[in-house]
Amino acid sequence: MESAVVPAISIYAEYLSNIKQVSVSITLPSLATTTTSVALDEDQGNLTIRHEGDQITSILPAHVSNNVPLEIPDTVLSWSLRLPVAVERLIARNREHEEDVPWVAERLNQETEIACCACRTNVLKGPINRWSNLPSDNWAELMDFWHCHKPENPDGDHDQGSGSKAYAAGNKPQARRGVGYVNASSFVLHQDDCCISPTIDASPTETVTCAGCGSQLGHIDQDFEGIRLNKWDLTVRTLPSVPWESYGPGIFATCIIMDNAEYLGRKKLVVYSGDVKTSSTALLVWIFSPKVKYSSSSLLTGPRTAVKVMYKLIDNPWDVINNDLGSMLAETALATPLMQAVLEMLRQSQSTLPEDLRTFQDWNVGLLDRFNG
Repeated sequence: MESAVVPAISIYAEYLSNIKQVSVSITLPSLATTTTSVALDEDQGNLTIRHEGDQITSILPAHVSNNVPLEIPDTVLSWSLRLPVAVERLIARNREHEEDVPWVAERLNQETEIACCACRTNVLKGPINRWSNLPSDNWAELMDFWHCHKPENPDGDHDQGSGSKAYAAGNKPQARRGVGYVNASSFVLHQDDCCISPTIDASPTETVTCAGCGSQLGHIDQDFEGIRLNKWDLTVRTLPSVPWESYGPGIFATCIIMDNAEYLGRKKLVVYSGDVKTSSTALLVWIFSPKVKYSSSSLLTGPRTAVKVMYKLIDNPWDVINNDLGSMLAETALATPLMQAVLEMLRQSQSTLPEDLRTFQDWNVGLLDRFNG
């Protein structure tokens, strides 16, 4: 989440999709006067505030309707507006296909190139003939809930435990030459398809590094008998004629959190890095809105998409998971760079949100940026 110095006049706007309105919070450095003004541009997509010789313009997260009254209460420091969106523009925007995860299998092809984000050294030895999306890491455990008639073992033996089930976790796909597997935060490839070639019988925690600069790119995945590459350490282009794309660890951290929440059907999660039993930096996260469009005059960029959450810092995730409420929580482990990115996004969003929207009861409120492809 990129931020600049917070200006003397601040505007925070959020698209409320359930009621088709844009909520705008405005804060001034001094009380509003008769010369203070609020105006929309002709396109109804930018809001400008003028106050005591200062002026600031912010792009709204959605275009609003014409002829909206923009009244300013007398002698206030802050106030809010509710602006109805332009329905015809909203319909056109909703027709556009949006993806929540970068580089899903459907967007990749035989011309896809993958390189180290730090030095752009190529990671692939040659083309990958087929890309396939991986299910959530929790898919096998959820089959008992999803299926009325579960897929059975082909030999008809129903009594040999979960390892013999056609849907058991042990039956996950394994790395194959010419096939690339994709999930929310990583690629899984056969070692023969990679320019980095560690031995598969090494420690399961052994990392793999870039052949060009030595940057860590992932690790050996014993379960898949292949190499798992971190998306946040990579840059990708799907055709030679298109630009390279890369995204920070925060985007992928949000992908993992939402993937776990959706697959497990939970709104509350314990998010941590390292060993859950010894981790001293963790979060209790409550997903308030899975997808909000917002803009702020404190951001260097235009409107963004985020998950709006309520959260608490906790130093005992293991105890929280094992208390009476543990069955209501999804457990989410993040790599250290992703956990650090989540903490930083929440810290920055506290300055992005208006002061009166930063807390709810005993919870902090924050925004986790998410991909909007």
